[in-house]
Amino acid sequence: MQDRSQDNLLRHVPIFQNLPDTYLSLIAQAFQVEHYNRGDFIFQQGERTRGLHLIVDGHAVLFRGLPTGQFERLGTVQRGNYLNDAAIFQDGTQTATLQALNAVIALVLTRQNMALLLTQYPDLSVALGFGVPIQTQPPDAKLKMQRENEAI
Repeated sequence: MQDRSQDNLLRHVPIFQNLPDTYLSLIAQAFQVEHYNRGDFIFQQGERTRGLHLIVDGHAVLFRGLPTGQFERLGTVQRGNYLNDAAIFQDGTQTATLQALNAVIALVLTRQNMALLLTQYPDLSVALGFGVPIQTQPPDAKLKMQRENEAI
């Protein structure tokens, strides 16, 4: 990811808001650019989460399947919207499906790429609000912006 406007999009993700530019640049470089055509599934309900998805261009619809076999539309996702930020730190399962309504460009920061960054740059975990390098993070530690009932 090279574009300054894309760097600005990263600043809209709360965990990246207050990062120094040097760390933001490292994280930006770890994102993968993915292109989707109209009708493509960006991710599907029930799949394993891969990481944070940040929409750079286009529109997608977020919906989930109900036990009745019907679908519930949850909303539309567009430029600057992000999903699955917790997935950069923990494994999980998609609770909804995201499908492209038109051509979509998304940036994806996988859990594996984030883990690699945290290994290579231990102080990054401090900058992200963990307080100590993540390798020595106590299991009950919380991020500054983490909600009481939210596990990371």
